[in-house]
Amino acid sequence: MTKFYLLLSRYLTVVFVVAASTAIAQNKTVTGTVTASEDGTSLPGVNILEKGTNNGTMTGVNGDFTVSVQEGATLVFSFVGYNSMDVVVGSQTNLKIALEPNVTALNEVVVIGYGEVNKRDATGAIATVKSEDFVKGIIASPELLIQGKTAGVQITSSSGEPGSAVNIRIRGTTSVRSGNNPLFVVDGVPLSGDFISAGGADFGRGGSTPKNPLNFLNPNDIESMDVLKDAASTAIYGARGANGVVIITTKSGRNKKNVLEFNTGVSVSEQARTYKVLNSQDYLSAYSGLGGDASLVNYGANTNWQDEVNRTAISQMYNLAYANSYKGGDYRASLSLDDQKGIIKNSGLKRYTGRLNFNQKFLQDKLKLNLTSLFSHVDDQAAPITNTSGFEGDLMGATVFYNPTIPATPTNVAPARFGQPVTQYNSDASNPLALLKYYADHTATDRQLITGSLGFDITKEFNFKISGGIDHSHSLRQAAFSGLMT
Repeated sequence: MTKFYLLLSRYLTVVFVVAASTAIAQNKTVTGTVTASEDGTSLPGVNILEKGTNNGTMTGVNGDFTVSVQEGATLVFSFVGYNSMDVVVGSQTNLKIALEPNVTALNEVVVIGYGEVNKRDATGAIATVKSEDFVKGIIASPELLIQGKTAGVQITSSSGEPGSAVNIRIRGTTSVRSGNNPLFVVDGVPLSGDFISAGGADFGRGGSTPKNPLNFLNPNDIESMDVLKDAASTAIYGARGANGVVIITTKSGRNKKNVLEFNTGVSVSEQARTYKVLNSQDYLSAYSGLGGDASLVNYGANTNWQDEVNRTAISQMYNLAYANSYKGGDYRASLSLDDQKGIIKNSGLKRYTGRLNFNQKFLQDKLKLNLTSLFSHVDDQAAPITNTSGFEGDLMGATVFYNPTIPATPTNVAPARFGQPVTQYNSDASNPLALLKYYADHTATDRQLITGSLGFDITKEFNFKISGGIDHSHSLRQAAFSGLMT
């Protein structure tokens, strides 16, 4: 038995030694340095990863590294601002790696208040979103194009109503009385930021706020949006930029040659969920439980009033544009129609826009002229939904508390407390269908934005530019409520 254990011990020792030798043979130590190809400077903090594994390391302060890899391994070198590089180790034990700069990322142009600079030269906190990265779908307001696309920028809609005001916060809530929305600059011209649509209509149940002032812009005409998030915006625009600046650059005909574009889209919207309310049986039971005579409020129906005022909304958009460039200039003209329906009946937005962008160069391309003109007409239709409805409630409140036993069809019933027939549009409380039938709210807003600039390149690094614009708007809101009729 002793000999057996001795033989087993020798056998396990041999197996262990062979396994260890195999493991050593399969792994090798690789050293090296990583530098920048353009000037040979060392790059600290470069991420080095053995491809297909979690094995890796990072370069030190002098760009040097040491890593143990398997035979036939491939090392992946990656660093911010530089192109990634895959290197097959092979029989090499010392590597000299030179990373190429990512020219596309570093030379990307960003727009600031006084012109354009390469992204590598921008010292402020700037976020740029190009048209290809915009939020897709039927978008009423330009701010929603970058919703969720920029870090530190919060964009929320005040309601689900088409064209409703949008809250955008770049630096958080910084003002109590002066507003917190940023300054918007369109093609170099700062907008006032004031509401341009008439608001405050009151039908006895509270007033409503104006629509979004940027609804006049067609999202399809926007090329890029740059967000200035730090104090540099106040240095450029003064106190108006205290809450940040959003610079909107519209599309031009640059690098286009007789390009005709047409696109259209259709979207379908439904209410995500509804409130759980009492059906007719539960309503009568609760009424009886409070000591009332259920027969006095029972009109025989079982109506969910939320279903009566909601709908499946189908929205459409149509965009037509023509762009062309020639020696010394370019232009782009566009027409659009957006027809958005709200999920609440009698609500929606219809927008018509026309836009022209013209650029021309003179004096051997040193003198540059730019002219843009935008005309828009926006029709808003609103349902009786307010911000200050009080205890009586607006349309949405009525759908929750109104008697579910009253039929939604125009049948006559005899309420005990009135002594006269009552139809679907007549009761002692606000019938949701009555609010829709006898309330009308239409707003027509026209806006013209004409901008121009003239620039001269004095030297390659220094130029002079003067710009100006005209922003004119007119809005008329007509709202009427005839009251509940017999």
